[in-house]
Amino acid sequence: MIYPCPIKIAGTGICMPEQVMNNGDLEKECGLEPGWCKKELGVISRRWAVSETQSEMGAAAARGAIASAGLDDFDIDLIINASMSFEQKVPDGGPLIQKQLGLEASGIPSITIQSGCQSFISAFDLSCSLIMSKRYRNILIVSSEVVSALLDKQNTEAYCLFGDGAGAVVVTPSEEAEGSRVMKIVTRTYDEHIQAVYSKYGLKAFQENINEPGGVALQLDNKLFKKKGIEYGKSLLKSLLDGYAADDINAAILQHSPLRSMKIFNEDKVMNSVSRYGLCGAASYPVTLHEAVKEGRVKRGDLLLMGGIGDGITAGGILIRY
Repeated sequence: MIYPCPIKIAGTGICMPEQVMNNGDLEKECGLEPGWCKKELGVISRRWAVSETQSEMGAAAARGAIASAGLDDFDIDLIINASMSFEQKVPDGGPLIQKQLGLEASGIPSITIQSGCQSFISAFDLSCSLIMSKRYRNILIVSSEVVSALLDKQNTEAYCLFGDGAGAVVVTPSEEAEGSRVMKIVTRTYDEHIQAVYSKYGLKAFQENINEPGGVALQLDNKLFKKKGIEYGKSLLKSLLDGYAADDINAAILQHSPLRSMKIFNEDKVMNSVSRYGLCGAASYPVTLHEAVKEGRVKRGDLLLMGGIGDGITAGGILIRY
């Protein structure tokens, strides 16, 4: 793909569960010192889904994104579910979100991309290629996560870090006069430390006859993840910023602590939603973007960088003239 590409994020939307899980309750439950979650993870609170389903939250976020893009549901010609967790395996989240939107008889193709916390970045990358090929025009990306279903307090770091929620964007071509452009996309996978973040949920659990919920819980080696995240994150940001200075960036959405710890950008330019929502898997990207746009921290014409590190270990980012 030749950059820059005449593509824009036309609309955003989110949906968060009602149940707020504060640090004090989790620290007491896990036998942790008061203040541990904020000090070690940067989290103050998170939302966990109780009655909400992944597809319900995803559809609610999608409706907001479609409306803010000035489109109707039937203007969408591809739905991509980009999530690390899933409501069920067959059919997966793509058709379930489509059904929740009332589009089950529409014939609009609905697919799923699963690359952990980087699923949103991967879906955006694919969307740009599909739009540039003129195969599709209005693509809906939905990242909806119920990660809490995969948590067990025996792994306190994962238990206290992750939250649930959904975010969505509509990706469309941009007109010459608009100025919105995708400047660069970088995606990488380093599987030498695949055990840094993992879960056996899925076929492996059946093969190993794992029946206890704790046996499929999300496992996080936060020390290893941070160490390798800094190493891979430096390379990622170097590639994204090639040809640009850090001061050229108007806003940076950095969802993972290894990237934020490098302090490459001025603090007032860096945004994330981890402190109030926890790490919502792939949904953290569109959730943070939606709130930044709503608050006026990201505006049309701004040079926006979004990047992060995920399980795999994966590294990915987007540089976009919003």
